[in-house]
Order: sequence, then structure tokens, then C-alpha cells
Amino acid sequence: MRIFVSLVLVLVLAAGSIAAPVMAIPSENTMSANKIVVKNDLQLAPPLTGQDNPYSPRRDDIIGETMLPGDTYYDYQSNGCIGKMIALDNAGNIHITWMDGFTVDNAGTRHQKYNFLQANSEDWLEEDGVVIDESDRSGYGALTLCETDENGQRAIPFFHGTGGPFPDDDATWAGAIDWDIGWGAFITTIFPTYPDGATVAWPRGVMSVENGSIHVVGNDLGGEEGTPGRVSYMLAHLDMGEITADLEIPSEVGETHLNTYQIARSPVSNKAVIVWPNTRTENPAPAEWEGFAAWQMNNDLFMAWTDDGENWNFDDPYNITDCIMPDRLLDDPECYGDTLLPYCTFDVIIDEQDVTHVVFEVRGLWWDPNWSAEDDEAPPLRRTDDAYLPGLTVDASYLYHWDEDSREFSVVADGWFFHYVVVDDTIRSHPTPGAWKSNVCYPSLAYADNGNLYCAYNYYPENDFNDYIGDYGRCNGDVAITVSDDDGLTWYEPTPVVQTSSHLAEPGQAECEEYPSLAERVDDYLHLFYIVDREAGTEIQDSDGGAANTLNPVVYQKISVDDILMDVQLADMPPFHVGEEPPDTNMVGQQTPWTPSGFRLNGAYPNPFNSATSIEFEVKLQQNVKLEAFNINGQKVAELFAGEVLAGNHRINWEANDMTTGVYIVKLTSAESTAAIKVALVK
Repeated sequence: MRIFVSLVLVLVLAAGSIAAPVMAIPSENTMSANKIVVKNDLQLAPPLTGQDNPYSPRRDDIIGETMLPGDTYYDYQSNGCIGKMIALDNAGNIHITWMDGFTVDNAGTRHQKYNFLQANSEDWLEEDGVVIDESDRSGYGALTLCETDENGQRAIPFFHGTGGPFPDDDATWAGAIDWDIGWGAFITTIFPTYPDGATVAWPRGVMSVENGSIHVVGNDLGGEEGTPGRVSYMLAHLDMGEITADLEIPSEVGETHLNTYQIARSPVSNKAVIVWPNTRTENPAPAEWEGFAAWQMNNDLFMAWTDDGENWNFDDPYNITDCIMPDRLLDDPECYGDTLLPYCTFDVIIDEQDVTHVVFEVRGLWWDPNWSAEDDEAPPLRRTDDAYLPGLTVDASYLYHWDEDSREFSVVADGWFFHYVVVDDTIRSHPTPGAWKSNVCYPSLAYADNGNLYCAYNYYPENDFNDYIGDYGRCNGDVAITVSDDDGLTWYEPTPVVQTSSHLAEPGQAECEEYPSLAERVDDYLHLFYIVDREAGTEIQDSDGGAANTLNPVVYQKISVDDILMDVQLADMPPFHVGEEPPDTNMVGQQTPWTPSGFRLNGAYPNPFNSATSIEFEVKLQQNVKLEAFNINGQKVAELFAGEVLAGNHRINWEANDMTTGVYIVKLTSAESTAAIKVALVK
């Protein structure tokens, strides 16, 4: 473990912070007409209109107030999920981090940056932020806040670096804490790596609100292509104002083929969760899919958790999606697998009721029985029109919500359409959102005191793209926000909060908003971060699509909750499929054994709970049962169910609003058997 103090500390102590003027993004597209290349021979896809288009204008181009805390030549902020890049602290201050490329050459200087906006102020700490670390090259960061601070909170960013105080060979994970609130003077800790020499990168972390534990998750650099990397965990704490690692080597959480995972902590307990995409080894892709689709697209979402901030179920994670086969969306029995599979981007949050919520992107992956190895080197991976059935959609997608309370799936955003350009009745171009992106992606969750759940995300509207070389162009992105007022069971039609069309713009003139991140807390406003890429596409991975490297603004956008529309419910969408039998979701092994009469009490979920919990039990044969709750003194406080049940799984909800905080015993009885579990009510 290495600890070093950023040079910024000396500068701040010597000179104080430098006030920066407020900069605002114009509320309308300011591109000159002569900067747009018009290609008259191109015929665009017929635009969606009215109810067919969930992203039709419903407000101005940009809703709310915008400010620029910095800029970057590095238009690429994440290999997968984007962590929390913005935070609202308990004093109303704004903290922001981003990866700053200093030169047009992305192989040049690159650092993780930080900026700070004090509540009710219009001046940022620095005009272009401060460098967090002293490495030769760093980035791919995210931040959390110090939960032990009371009057405002210090920022704790996580990132990886190489050179300087870091090892010179591979990027290594690190965490830093600000010297004081909004100073931008960071003390950085380099975390331990594996004994075999493998380092860990792409970290993000959280701090528990009760015991102050710092939980960090990252990914080792993996092996050869097709070999999964290790999702890695580090436990740490604060010691004399510095982050101290509690583990000598990382713990292995699981394996993934993607550098994408999320971590969240409860705002009311020591609970924390890690979510990552796990390859579906029990439903492997066909042999012909050897390569990208087989080891990156064929995933389930797994979740590990801790209730006490110390003990994790890394050896027995929970499969959130448990995807099935055969497909039920396409009416074709020969289709391989489930058409909708979780892919690269998702977010996780734990609300003030201690309930975990996950919103994840799904794309279509299926097998075309008409394809053969003689046709091409690999199965088709791109859909261009309805007549061409591929194995993978690279643009069409949905966002789905899951929570640990209901364990049901609901559609959050609809991006199931395809981009194309036609010339002389022939499909000439298939622009796409670009590397790791789809029509709806990069969800970011936040919760409000009234219980509303918000989700910001990228969307890529039709007929807004560049088109420079070959058969591909890159689509310009915008940002929308949707809201749920019933704990994520249903969602409202999205409110586009950024709509800046720049179709066929020259490099440097495009307005492509990407990598949105919402501050987890919502006061009267939603606090949003994103990058405005001045040329659609990611230069370091999409250069074949004409993506030039440009200087791109970093944006902070403040949006009133009253501007997020709650007038029309999102229409029904295709269901997301899980296993034929509900997966075992018991937390920390509460399941009881089968009784002689053939039932078992599977547990309560959530547990501990705030006001309501669901009791699950299973019976082998039809029989009469009674479900009751008793206090710790053996006095019955509630009869939850009494009657005959059929064979199978059953769930009974207990609304305990009138109960006091404490431990209760839930008993399931029949004429011959009794089973019991403990549940904890915490108010």
C-alpha cells in the first residue's frame, strides 16, 4: 500500500482557491449552417412521430441551468458502466470528477480531475478543476462522499494510475480523500494487488453510513481475449484522515468479460451490494459464436451483498436475471437463447427503505438458423432492416428495472429501433451509437425524499449522426430522465432534458451528450453530469467511424424535479424473461429445511426491513397452513395468513407500520409441522 499527498495541497494552502467565472451552455443549437455538410443523396429513415416516438420534444432543447466545471480531449469516460461522477453533499455542495485528456493525442497526458461548487455559489473551485493524483497517467474514476463528515462532506474519488508513485507497468487502482471540504487537496492511497503480479484497475467505491467501512470494487487486467477478468474487492477505512486498506490482497468477487460493474451502499444501514455481468456458463453460446458475442454478450447479472459491512456472499452470489431459453419474444422455436440479454451498462442504488434497485440495458442476442460458417467468418452481428435477422443488435435496446423487494422486471426506456440510411432503395449506411453504446444506455439512478425513483440515461435519436467513411457513422446522443412513483414497478414517459440535434456536423461542431451520471441524492433538483462530445463516436475505439478527437465540455446541469413530466405512463413493452422457477433469493441463507408435512419457510425479504417485508414459503402438497408473527416474548402480534394453499411457492406481505422496532419471530404451522425464522424491524 502506498500513500501520497497531492501537490495541490501545497498550492491551496499557499494561495487559496481560484474563483472561476460561470460558463453556461447555450439553450439552443448554435452551429452555423455553413458548418453542416449536407449530403443530398441520403434518404433518412422515416422519423418516428407522435406516440410512436418517446423522445419527441416536450420541453426546450435544454431544461434547467447548465455550468461548465471543465473540459477534456478524452471523450471516452468508461469501458462500461459509468460510476457516480457527481455528488450532492449534505450541505448542498456539488462535487464532480472526470477523466481529463490534456492533449488532442489521447496517448498523451491524462488525469482524473475534480471540481467543487459551494452551495448558493456561482464559482467553481478551479476553472478546469484540479488534478487529483501525481501519477504519470490516470483516469477512469468515480467518486463517493465521506459519510463520517457532518457539516458538508469531503470527496473520495477512485481511479487508476501508472507511473510516478504508481507502478510503471500496469495501471493500478487507488482511492483518495480531500484534505477538507471542497479543497481539492487529495491524499491518495494505492491499493494492494494480487500476489501473481496482476494489478486491478477501473475502480469505484462507497462508504458505509454506519461503520465508515470503505468498499472498493475493480477488475484485474484479465488474460488473453476471451479469458474473463476477476471482479475484485478491497475493504478499507479512514485512519488519521487517510484511506487505509484492510486487506493485504484483493478478494475475488466473481468473473466477467466486461470492465463493467457497480457498487452501492445503503443510506440507512451497513448494507452494500456489488452487481456485475457474469457469463452464462450453463447456457453457453453456440460454438459458431466463438469470439465477441460468446464471451461478452451472453451474460446474466449477478449480485453480491453484505448486511453488516464485513461479511459478503462472494461464494454464492444471486443471479438477478437468470435468463432462459428458448426465446419467447421472437415467435421462432429455432431461435437460440433469450432474445433479450443484459449487456454492458447498468446502475444500482439502495433507497432509504434499504431496498436495492437495478436498472440495466438489454440487447437482442439470438441465433439465425439460416446462417452457416461457409457464409462468413462469423455470424452476423448487426441488424440493418426487418428482412435481415442478425445474432446481435448493436443499436436496438431496452432498459429494465429490478428491485429486491418485488423481484419483478419493468421497462424503464424503449430504444427498440434501428438506424439506417437508404440510397437508391438500398441500405447504404448503418450508423450506430458507437463502442459500448446502444439506443438507450448508461442509466444512472437517484432517489428523492418523497420516495420517487429517477433514472437518467443516454438516448440516440434517429436521423442525427455523422457519416464519414465506409458503411458506418456514429449517432449523436442526448439525455432523458424518467421517474417512477411506485418503487420502480412502473415508469413515466421520458422527459428529454437535452435535445441538441447536430446532424452531419463537422468534427468540433457536433453536440453529442454522453456518459450521464445523476447525483444519488435529490433535493428540489436533479443534479446531472455529462460530456458534450463535439464529434459523435469515441476516438480511441470508434476511429473507423470517423470519430475525430475534439475538446469536449464537461457539463453540470441542475434540473427542477417539477420539470420531469409525470403525465403519461410508459406503454407496456416485451417482458424480460427469467427462469421457469423463481430463483432462490434468500439473503444470508435464511432458508429452513423441509418439514415432515412437506413445507419449508424460505425467509423474509428484505430483512432487516423498515415497514414491510415479504415472507416466502414453499409446500410440496396442497394443505392448510397458518402464518403468524410473534414478538420476542412469544406474544402473537399478527396473523398474516390462515387457509389452504396449493403446492408450490407462496409469498405473504407483512405491513408492520404499527409495530415497534425489534426482533420478531415468524412461524409457519400446519397440523403436523412448525417452522420459524427471525426478522428484524428497524424504523
